[in-house]
Amino acid sequence: MRLRTLALGAVLSAGGGAAVAQQAPQVPNVAHERQWNVDARLAAYYETNIAHTGKAVARSRGIVPEDVRITPQIAADIVQPIGQSALFLNGVAGYDFHNRNDRLDRARYQVTGGGTGVIGICRPILYGTYSGLQSDLADLNLVTVENEQVTKGVSAGVQCGRPVGLNGGATVQRFDTKNSADRLVVQDHTAETLFVQLGYGSPNLVNASLFYSYANNEYPNRVIVGRPIGDGFFTETVGLQLQRRFGPRLTTGGSVSATRLKREFAPAGTKQKITATTYAANASYRAGSRLELNMLAAKNVRPSDRPGKLFDVAESLEGSARYRLGGRFNVVLGHVYQDVVSNVDTLQAGLVVTNSRLNATYGQFEVRRVGNGSVTLDVRHERRDTNLPSFNYTSTRVGLITSYSF
Repeated sequence: MRLRTLALGAVLSAGGGAAVAQQAPQVPNVAHERQWNVDARLAAYYETNIAHTGKAVARSRGIVPEDVRITPQIAADIVQPIGQSALFLNGVAGYDFHNRNDRLDRARYQVTGGGTGVIGICRPILYGTYSGLQSDLADLNLVTVENEQVTKGVSAGVQCGRPVGLNGGATVQRFDTKNSADRLVVQDHTAETLFVQLGYGSPNLVNASLFYSYANNEYPNRVIVGRPIGDGFFTETVGLQLQRRFGPRLTTGGSVSATRLKREFAPAGTKQKITATTYAANASYRAGSRLELNMLAAKNVRPSDRPGKLFDVAESLEGSARYRLGGRFNVVLGHVYQDVVSNVDTLQAGLVVTNSRLNATYGQFEVRRVGNGSVTLDVRHERRDTNLPSFNYTSTRVGLITSYSF
């Protein structure tokens, strides 16, 4: 697949897991050649605890923990060159059907489309994103179950320079997130971001770059006594990114940065400004032609999806191994650790998790291209511990995913 999402600056990715390490905005990298890839997918998952909470909370919400989910999907990856420019579309759209919890039945989709071109040594890009899905029950309050979270975004950017020598780029983005549940409209928010990067590339040494990012996050529906408008915060981040390839087997990359957060409003006795050291790192090692090892780590500050909360400080660590059994079979094993801490002072009716720790172990067995199709067996076991014992849970999920390419 040649249309894929890359981080502007350092590329930070690892296969098979859920953790995401990024200090830069995600920008599509579009190959300048025509392609038309359309896949039809059908996934079936059995999960022992789809409620993602303890039994008491599941009962109060009217959720049956043990359930089967069926998700038919269509995935498209399309690029159409027009001279030196190109139009692109990349996305997945499907619908979740639940056997025992039809309240959770809902569409899920994520689509990115736009255009890119060439102006001298620069490549400008303009694109939009549109996504929606049922919220994970793990971080909702005691009474909310049905909530579709929809995010619309528009982005514009430019990357200038060549792989060797000076290079730089900038990206501006705006995202609007809405929630369908009445009790979660306080989490509706708008994020406007600016990212600027200046670097130097050397094939034999280290690719290095300095970056600056600014993000303004507004929660217009947040009611605060004594304020005519809602709540919000902004962050500023300054950092250094490095990438280095050690021969054909080992690739490393990462960034370290200082982040400053300032809130529009803080209750008495609470700091209005905080600072944090944030980072992202990855390493990939090919042990021969069959085995690949990956590591991914990150810490960042982000807008919170937890009801009534303003921001999260999230850390994650993931390790995975991919092994090829011949030309058609792949095996993936991995583990993800995530720690998320939310601000605790924002008022919210009902109990809400503010500190959670997740450990997840996963495995995949893929049979590639049986004709135009493939089959993947997916297994994942999760354990989450929180500051509210009622929201602690363990869950095992087993899935079978079939895919057919047209």
